[in-house]
Amino acid sequence: MIHSFLNMYTADIGARTTNTVEMLLSLPAATYPGREEQVSFYDRLTTDLEAIPGVESASIGAPPAGGIPGLRSYELVGGPPVDERSRPRVAAATIGPDYFRTLGVQVLFGRDFNDSDGASGLPVAIVNQRFARQHWPGAKALGQRLRLFDGETPEASLTIVGVTPNVVYDPRRQEVSPVVYVPYAQHAYRGPWVLVRTAVPVGGLITTLRREVRALDPDVIMWLGPYDLADRLASEGFYGSTRNSTALLLIFAVTALLLAAVGLYAVVAHSVSQRTREFGIRTAMGATGRDILALVFKQGMLSVGIGLTLGLAAAVVVTPVLRSDLVQVSPVDPVTLAVASAALMVSAMLGCLIPARRAMRVNPVVALRHE
Repeated sequence: MIHSFLNMYTADIGARTTNTVEMLLSLPAATYPGREEQVSFYDRLTTDLEAIPGVESASIGAPPAGGIPGLRSYELVGGPPVDERSRPRVAAATIGPDYFRTLGVQVLFGRDFNDSDGASGLPVAIVNQRFARQHWPGAKALGQRLRLFDGETPEASLTIVGVTPNVVYDPRRQEVSPVVYVPYAQHAYRGPWVLVRTAVPVGGLITTLRREVRALDPDVIMWLGPYDLADRLASEGFYGSTRNSTALLLIFAVTALLLAAVGLYAVVAHSVSQRTREFGIRTAMGATGRDILALVFKQGMLSVGIGLTLGLAAAVVVTPVLRSDLVQVSPVDPVTLAVASAALMVSAMLGCLIPARRAMRVNPVVALRHE
């Protein structure tokens, strides 16, 4: 879990998170019943937001590390037929123009969405590298077509016009998910995320951003965080929640390690006390302190060896239960198991050291009189 947390915390999510504000809006259904009204509102909103001094760009779309977009069934147009029960699924994200520019992402092949990708335009899509490599290597994805499904109902086929780098929407996943992006103007809905990229710290702009939304329509329901996306991730997002669970498991692990070391010490110490006469006889017959030390350590480490063998075998069987909580770490990661085993070996050696040193100081005369 510690290895997973470090992997997630240090991973590149593929987008800029500093000076990037996220807000979630919900339009009243009575005022914005259809796609035309919804698109018109967000066009006016992004224009007004970009006019604020200090704002570089604004767009619509899910924030990175904000949860994976909804999964949709899909099929490749012109590909082999697929049974509806085994149809693959892909994360489908609805975004507006300048979404990738707002996140500091460069389109690799093709183009970004623009104003021509409206309701009357050609149905288009952009895919991430993961999806493109899954079906077509390199720039061969451009011009290919796919079809998303609304439940079991097929939608219009989409022509791929761009390929973008992978943006991580769920840092807890073992690998980046394939994503298909569709333009908001063709797939509008009342409650998307709005992202705003600023050239200055966001703290001084939060009130202004909130005022611009209220000025456009005071009936819009709005959630706007008090800080930027990077701070949200570090404090209360995936990193924060995972850090808490990792800390809790670390406490359990340290407690278990201490119990193991204390238990081993108690067993070995008791065994040494039962063998006081034996050690005295060995010393009287010429055994050195090093010999006694080796004897005690041999006994203690033999128990540890048996325990590690059983423990590692159990770990191979049990730790796959944690697979869904691991990030880029195998449940039987050899490095993790080696480090854990080494920690147990060191604690066992410390548990053996005190009774071994006591055995080395046994007086042969006292030992021979001991009953």
